[in-house]
Amino acid sequence: MDRFAPLYDRLESHLPNLRRKALLEGVGHSAAEEQPELVTGMLLAFLADL
Repeated sequence: MDRFAPLYDRLESHLPNLRRKALLEGVGHSAAEEQPELVTGMLLAFLADL
């Protein structure tokens, strides 16, 4: 994560409508497959907030 920290910290400047950002520790490119309950919960929370 350290090499991506500057990009992660500046996401709001590039995505003005960003509602939330989450760093999933230990999860790779297949977050929905690696942590399905966590991703589902985050998606449901996002949809409920629309």
